[in-house]
Amino acid sequence: MLYLYFIKLDNESDSDVLALFLQSVFLAIGGFIGAFSWRYAATNNMLFDELEVDQQYSIYYKFMPEPVTALITIPFAFMGVMWYTIGWLSVIPLGIIFNRIAKRKGTTGNAE
Repeated sequence: MLYLYFIKLDNESDSDVLALFLQSVFLAIGGFIGAFSWRYAATNNMLFDELEVDQQYSIYYKFMPEPVTALITIPFAFMGVMWYTIGWLSVIPLGIIFNRIAKRKGTTGNAE
């Protein structure tokens, strides 16, 4: 909810540095909480029995690019809204990197 508040603040304040910074911070916090909660649930057999182990890992690695990108964009928030927006494009190569990590770990990369 705090992330949504800072999006609203960003719109109202014409991309204030603090609003951009806090968007990244709270998106990173929320993303890492979600990813680590998934990992905890997988480790403690709290997921559906139909999910195979490789699918569990694949889903975990699909969670990771957004919070990592949010961390990367934190310094860009202080450089201005244009650089902040460009910083978010790093989600594309990070998605590719995490997909390769998932494949290296022996996963299929599919979460079907």
